[in-house]
Amino acid sequence: AKFNGQQIAISMDGEELSSPRVNDVITGGEAVITGMGSPEEAQSLAGIINSGALPYPVRAVQVQTVGPSLGAGVMDSVFLASVIGLALIVLFMVIRYKKPGFLASVALGFYVWLLLFVFYGINATLSLAGIAGFLLTIGMAVDANVLIFERIQEELAGTKNIRKAIEAGFGNAMSSIIDANITTIIAALVLYFVGTGSVKGFALTLMIGIVISLVSALFITRQLMWLGVRMGFLKTPKDFGVRAMGSTRSTINFIKGANVWKFISAAVLAVGIFFIATQGLNLGLDFAGGTRLLMEVGTEFDKEEIDGIIDTYDADAVTQKVDGTQIEVRSQLLTTETMDPLVDELKEKYSLKEDSVINLDEIGASVGKELTRSGIQAVLLAGAFMLIYITLRFKKNYGFAAIAALVHDIFFLVAIFAIFRISVNTPFIAAILTILGYSINDTIVVFDRVRENNLLYPGKTPKELVLMSQNDAFSRSVGTLMTTLFTILSVAVFVPQIRDFALPISIGVMVGGLSTFFIAGPVWIFLENRKKKTS
Repeated sequence: AKFNGQQIAISMDGEELSSPRVNDVITGGEAVITGMGSPEEAQSLAGIINSGALPYPVRAVQVQTVGPSLGAGVMDSVFLASVIGLALIVLFMVIRYKKPGFLASVALGFYVWLLLFVFYGINATLSLAGIAGFLLTIGMAVDANVLIFERIQEELAGTKNIRKAIEAGFGNAMSSIIDANITTIIAALVLYFVGTGSVKGFALTLMIGIVISLVSALFITRQLMWLGVRMGFLKTPKDFGVRAMGSTRSTINFIKGANVWKFISAAVLAVGIFFIATQGLNLGLDFAGGTRLLMEVGTEFDKEEIDGIIDTYDADAVTQKVDGTQIEVRSQLLTTETMDPLVDELKEKYSLKEDSVINLDEIGASVGKELTRSGIQAVLLAGAFMLIYITLRFKKNYGFAAIAALVHDIFFLVAIFAIFRISVNTPFIAAILTILGYSINDTIVVFDRVRENNLLYPGKTPKELVLMSQNDAFSRSVGTLMTTLFTILSVAVFVPQIRDFALPISIGVMVGGLSTFFIAGPVWIFLENRKKKTS
């Protein structure tokens, strides 16, 4: 009513589209503009207004160009990494668990086939992040088998009845398998709903892989083992890798080792804090914004010569030689458009092919702020959900001890990245959540033993229970660590395009294994002793 009879302007991105006169009060959220010269003019104005419904100018915050050579080169590297990783896993399983290890390797082949079949069925897009998740799940897929075989070996150490040992092994391992995988799925779910496009692919692959790995271990491996018993393939404890009757438990004093690890960890964290305070983290393009160019030169080249060319476009650009024949350029000044003259000059200088550009990314500064916010939110949400789940399944002190180990893992990984100036990009967030899932997985297996031993030996102190349980679970933890590292390190070595995923996960998996024994256990002992004193 205020502007009745007056002329108003409708504009978008600073350009006036129309200037109608207000003839009546707008009611019901609808208005009519009259006086168009033709129906086409009216349709054009309506389309422009509708397409610009948001009251903000549209600008690109992220642009990505991927050359055809990237996909072709990656698939060869992925195949090589997969073959090497699978071969190392099979070798380890057969050496450690003998004939059941061979059957688990057969089941692993079924697992890979089922996973690829599901991907094909849902028409999943094969991204670099998805490939990283796929290779990671291969290593994690044998975890349930390792848990089951360790339990079977324990049973066979006290009895020669193969059938009873297999049945008890599967039964005793079930609780740890379910709890451990649910917490990993929690991390993957948070990653899927909070993460960006590439990270979502990683999370989806991880979730699908976990579900299929359970089917592989609890159904396929089980049926293969019973078939082996009926056919006489599994007849004696030696067939399961049990050399002699008696206890299979190790006798390592992890509490003494915890004191050493606390000193090492404190030193790493202190140095990391110093680097963060003085230099900050080495934020990659995903967080800092800017443009990244990766080009295939084809032969060995003089990096100083290329740096001289790049300096004429951006003296502050950071360059790096990759795999001997590729040049990577990171610039805060150049965009994908202003990078074109540089690309043309490099092509002319080195007689490069038209498809020599492997990757060209431009990310706006606003993306980094959003990534930081969503990353912190994801870690907090995952930690909260894991704490709730562990508290419900176990008790409060178990949950607090597990979270203490997770906090240690996150800060340790951040400190390592700060000290060695490793670039922090989107995959770093995905790696942290994956590590949280892996670390809590390992911790739950130990705590499940603590809960079990507490029922069997109610008179033992918290320290005695933890030491006994840690030694019970030690062989399994080493087995899972080895099989996971086989595939992740294969990726880090042979697939440089997804090294941003593989490197932090490799570091985190090792640190997560250490924190299970040297952080979670001692914290639980402290909390239990304090509870007894107060009560």
